[in-house]
Amino acid sequence: VPGCHYGARNVFVPIIRHLEEGGISVGKKRKHIKVSPETAILVEPSTGNGWVAFSDAAERLGYEHFVVMPDGLPEPRYKHPQGRDVTILRTPAQDYAWGMPEALLSLINQNRARLKEGKKIFVSPNHPVGAADITVRTMSDLGRQLLEGLGRRNRPLRVVLSMGNGSSLCAIGEYIKKHYSIARVVATE
Repeated sequence: VPGCHYGARNVFVPIIRHLEEGGISVGKKRKHIKVSPETAILVEPSTGNGWVAFSDAAERLGYEHFVVMPDGLPEPRYKHPQGRDVTILRTPAQDYAWGMPEALLSLINQNRARLKEGKKIFVSPNHPVGAADITVRTMSDLGRQLLEGLGRRNRPLRVVLSMGNGSSLCAIGEYIKKHYSIARVVATE
């Protein structure tokens, strides 16, 4: 949701900017492509918690973008809360989260042909080669910022995190538990 820890400027804008700085290699010859709104369509997997922030960031930065989600979720999860038109690619419900990487790979496997045809390539900013931990690092930094903002650490703390792909719980939660021993982390789906 807008304004949450996944907020466009907190996580996805830095991730997309990181991708733009490094570019991406495509094909057997590993052709290096500069990632920009003119060269790439951003694609992000989600079960419904992070995609709105991803979409907001992609739109803010001028990218065409798709979201890959499993079918069978409650219908409101497929709608942008501000009514924006976003391309949602639904994978079979029975595959749930396991269908999303297959759909991403299917799109990315089209990139060589798309390059030959002069079309934009598909890029997932959350999973660039060699930087698959960028979300975890970015989320850990949000945990650090949260604790710095609290100041005192001698009182109990409860942190409630939305859980979709798990990076919130695994990154922010782990950082907080490691550095604030009397914290309790609660995950909500």
